[in-house]
Amino acid sequence: MSSSMRPLHKILAQTWVNHNPKWQYRLWKEEEVQELLLVYFSNLFSFCQVLPEQHKMHIYKYAILFYEGGVVASIAKECTMPIEEMIDVSQSFYVSDEQGIMASSRGHPICKRLLSEIGMILDQYGILDEYADNEFGERIIKEKIEEISKLMP
Repeated sequence: MSSSMRPLHKILAQTWVNHNPKWQYRLWKEEEVQELLLVYFSNLFSFCQVLPEQHKMHIYKYAILFYEGGVVASIAKECTMPIEEMIDVSQSFYVSDEQGIMASSRGHPICKRLLSEIGMILDQYGILDEYADNEFGERIIKEKIEEISKLMP
């Protein structure tokens, strides 16, 4: 997400471009995603200011998928095959921690609801230091994804 990428991340990013020439590649800058949060989920903007990088990235990925749709990949993951061989692109929502990718149609209700519910938790409890704890923050996100996914058709 940073405007200046490490050399290894440049190499890894290029693997996604090489294996997926028909797909548009975009490296989002943190400021661009923060603008999305300010417009669509303003209460998450402040929360992201105190989160560790890895949790901030989870929220950023869902904001990008909500706004734009498509496939979001971890910058630290190498792409070894075309996206169509990794996932069923006809699915409207897909998450794989193992592959380090998420895919969603634009404005998908799971993305919107996940971001909204994290925002409601923050409104209810405020920004607490315990939310910044790696295990706790990640568990909240995973639990919400599972809970919301079960409710979706």
